Amino acid sequence: SGEPADTVDLLVQSAGANVGLKFYDEQNFNLSTALWYLQLDSELLFVGDAGNTEASRASKRYGLEIAGHYWLNDVWSFDLELAWSRSEFTEDAAGEGEDIEGSVPFVASAGISYAADNDGWHGALRYRHFGARTLDSFDSIEADPTSIVNFGLDYRVRKFNVGIDILNLLDSDDRDIDYFYGSRLSGEPAEGLEDTHFHPVEPLTARVTVDCSY
Repeated sequence: SGEPADTVDLLVQSAGANVGLKFYDEQNFNLSTALWYLQLDSELLFVGDAGNTEASRASKRYGLEIAGHYWLNDVWSFDLELAWSRSEFTEDAAGEGEDIEGSVPFVASAGISYAADNDGWHGALRYRHFGARTLDSFDSIEADPTSIVNFGLDYRVRKFNVGIDILNLLDSDDRDIDYFYGSRLSGEPAEGLEDTHFHPVEPLTARVTVDCSY
């Protein structure tokens, strides 16, 4: 329309805190856990239709994170990361709920790795999971969980390395990202229809790399 956009503060105040514990054995395992809290005077929200972010209401987030690493022996190791969080607006707005659109309540990552000393074979099998997440502030529309498995293997000889990465090993058709907003196709009402818009994860893909450093 050519009308000026609403002005917003360039910087806003935030307050956060965290407390954690760490347990470790230099030979076998490393385990850490943390509780955290974050309060923002203005939440930045990504607008899928416009492809940018916009300033929104004040918010708070809190959660628990756990990370562990276990060495089975000199070459095999296993790692696991888990994160739970709760996100909500602390400022009321007419016709809007308290949930933050797109916030992810649970994330998990796990992997098993093989690593020879310097030269030789190196490989990893990794799993990543994003829990179901709300797409509107009333938590009435949810995106399905997303899970993906990746595999990588390479061989190193001195300064030469050749490897292969297999992305989306199980050829999952989960969604990489989801948004909920109004859009219009030919023949639909002028005001458009509100619906879920998504981008699927990339299909099963193999990528080969060769490099040599001097």
